[in-house]
Amino acid sequence: MRARQAIIVTVALIGAALAYFLLPEQVDELGRRAAAIFVLAAVGWGTKIIPLFATSLFVVVASVLLLAEQGGFATYGGISATKFIEPFGSNIIMLFLGGLVLSVAMSEYNLDKTIATRFLAPFTDRPLILIYAVACVTAFFSMWMSNTATAAMMLAIVGSLLRNVPKNDRFGTGLIIAVAMGANIGGIGTPIGSPPNAIAVAALRTAGYEITFLSWMIMAIPLAIVLLTITGLVIYWLFPPTENTAVTDGFGGTRMTRESWITLGVLVGAVVAWLTGGIHGISDGVIALSAVVVLAATGLINTEHIKKVDWSVLILIWGGLTLGRALEATGLIAQLGEIPLEIMPGFILAFAVLSVAVILSSFISNTATAALLIPIVLSFGLPNEAVLVVLTALACSFAMAMPVSTPPNALAISSERLQVFDLFRVGGRLSVGAVLVVLVGYWLVIPKTLGL
Repeated sequence: MRARQAIIVTVALIGAALAYFLLPEQVDELGRRAAAIFVLAAVGWGTKIIPLFATSLFVVVASVLLLAEQGGFATYGGISATKFIEPFGSNIIMLFLGGLVLSVAMSEYNLDKTIATRFLAPFTDRPLILIYAVACVTAFFSMWMSNTATAAMMLAIVGSLLRNVPKNDRFGTGLIIAVAMGANIGGIGTPIGSPPNAIAVAALRTAGYEITFLSWMIMAIPLAIVLLTITGLVIYWLFPPTENTAVTDGFGGTRMTRESWITLGVLVGAVVAWLTGGIHGISDGVIALSAVVVLAATGLINTEHIKKVDWSVLILIWGGLTLGRALEATGLIAQLGEIPLEIMPGFILAFAVLSVAVILSSFISNTATAALLIPIVLSFGLPNEAVLVVLTALACSFAMAMPVSTPPNALAISSERLQVFDLFRVGGRLSVGAVLVVLVGYWLVIPKTLGL
């Protein structure tokens, strides 16, 4: 392990040095430093030699020390350190924080499990409908909760359904895969559904494009529905039930308590407020924090609940936003923007962006992939740059073939019913299908629904 770490550190330092010294002469000192930080971040996020959030903190610290005019070593032409610190207090981080707290409350008072079991119970005797029910319920919760927490909850529920199903029954394998795919696909549905969505929205807002919560959902939910439709058919085709398959209702008693009803009311209120943002003008982040205040005022969350929030996700997003600011503020993005990509046909460029994002996200964190690629896509200064940024965010959620691609995949593969090849057979097909579906309608659907 130490030898591997030493090799990774050596490669990272050599790569950073090459990025610093081999850039064209017109790139100034700060641009070279930013390029070196980018390389080190890419290696850190890609290899996980240190935790992902630690690499993000390195990006913030390195940006302040090497690029800021105060508090660092940039003695000339430096940038305000605030530029690298303030993204943690940005609207999109606050939106994600509120979403994470809501998901903790839903889990604490079994609102998620209660809703899921009530939706699944009527379909236990209809295999194809049950696959769709599992995938769609998982996708719905993944729109509002961490997809990791959603997958863990749904795998437990599906496990209770399969108590009397033999482990070698392929239909049981299909239901496990339906959870992983549903969690992955559902994440694209809202700006808080997946960190790449949040990074894309924040980057576009910084670049002058305003994307509302509602406009993102209008764009993404139809895509999610199409992909879920394909998912159900693929799983049923590859893992059909046999005559001996007998899925049972193993849910037991679930009921709505006073606390779960209040939590549901707060969630519905927040969703309505997010969807009507164009009417009242309150920012998404303020709405999310207001929901947290209501939960705290009613005594439903306390300090212990706040401790359960996955702060590492917020730090990871912060690092991605800071890296983008570093590349932009130092002028390095402007230098990359001189690459004549405008001569490339839009369809080919979109395919290239989607392919690179899917391939990278198959092997490293999709959040890290978005943090690396979105600033680069914006750097090209293309007329359709906003659309390409959205494509990049979506593609980061399309990597569904490998166990390491997403946390839901990793959780699913831990089941004794699922083999790596089973996951690849479904996830690989869906990744390709998702890219093709987006390519067919990207130039028409995304610009119209998002107003780009």
